[in-house]
Amino acid sequence: MRQIHLTESAIEEFVDIVAHSRSQWGEYNARQIAAQLDGVIRWLAEHPSNGRKVDRIKNLHAKVVARFPYIIFYEFTDDQLIVRQIIHQSRRR
Repeated sequence: MRQIHLTESAIEEFVDIVAHSRSQWGEYNARQIAAQLDGVIRWLAEHPSNGRKVDRIKNLHAKVVARFPYIIFYEFTDDQLIVRQIIHQSRRR
């Protein structure tokens, strides 16, 4: 399995998503969102080609998180998955 690396920005976004979810919908839902994000990231480490290629940026891929309105942007090599950003779908341009 590829080694997983989150950029500083991706870590901050993950923490912010969980904190916001906790304040809006409670601890249980925050844990559900955190578990779903973590699960998708781990799954991408094994199946990185499953995300769609981002046309404008070389080697960047995107994966929509099922059940939650987030998109994970990442790159991968033979031995590494690099998560660049985790954003809410409303931030898409």
